Amino acid sequence: MPYHESRIYELRKKIREFIQHPRRLDPLLRNKRLWFMLCSSMDALDDTEMAIDAYIEQPGSEDKGACYLLIYGILQSLFVQQDAISDLVDAFGLSSEKDRDLQEIREVRNRAIGHPTKRKGSRKKGIPASSHFIVQVSVTKTHFTIMSKYETGETNFEDIDVMALIQKQHAVVTRVLEEVWEALKVREREHREKCKGEKLIGIFPPTLGYMFEKLSLAAHGSDPHEAPLGAWGIQSIRKAICDFKAALEKRGILNESSHLSHCFEELDQPTRELELYLTGEHSRLDPDSAPIYVYFVRGKVDDLQEIAKEIDQEYTQGVDAET
Repeated sequence: MPYHESRIYELRKKIREFIQHPRRLDPLLRNKRLWFMLCSSMDALDDTEMAIDAYIEQPGSEDKGACYLLIYGILQSLFVQQDAISDLVDAFGLSSEKDRDLQEIREVRNRAIGHPTKRKGSRKKGIPASSHFIVQVSVTKTHFTIMSKYETGETNFEDIDVMALIQKQHAVVTRVLEEVWEALKVREREHREKCKGEKLIGIFPPTLGYMFEKLSLAAHGSDPHEAPLGAWGIQSIRKAICDFKAALEKRGILNESSHLSHCFEELDQPTRELELYLTGEHSRLDPDSAPIYVYFVRGKVDDLQEIAKEIDQEYTQGVDAET
């Protein structure tokens, strides 16, 4: 099955898209070492899968040199892929037990092409030093035999089926990615559970329309008696904006990876100027420019309310529905 149709590709895509959410992305970006390792691991997973696909599609050859090149390439690709999946797990702060099949594949790679000429033994583990040989007459695209010579004088022959190695590794990599994906969804559910019942749209008072109405009347400056209510309006609006910003920060939504910071920056100066204007303090505004500021602020606050509704909807639906 081509990589782009495989479960590995589907899971890798889900994980990559999942972490692009600003709230989930920002904590990863803060640890540059782990972030770079995660990016490299995901790229290496893609690269090795493409290499494995290319190996499978490559026709067999009678040329021994070409077969050696294919064997060296596929075994190294499997080795690098194992490192990639292991480091991807580590980058997310998860743990995974060593898999026997993956260890066997690593040993095949080490004996055949990694370190065949001199394998140090271990007296503590009772493993003798050894040297290893690919039996040339056995070499095809998908099969070869390893001859192992041990310092004890023992000789061992092992027939290797490369396609069987690929199938074993794909099964393990798929399982590990499934575990990572489930762990990420569990984290997301736990986060949403903490915010259960907290509606962000509720931060904006139901009298918001009335506040803007009084603010608009006062901004025109035609009736000085409207100024106190206008000042109350802009102060209440500024408080709602501030409370919404604090709620987003509490949830980890407002951060360097989010575009929302720009929304609040745009509102800071015009709301301050309107408050100064209506409280009689020094302001650059006049009856001609103040209504324009009110119009701008109202539009931006409407945008914030829509954002609040979207976030509330996101937190209401299940994680599986989102992904």
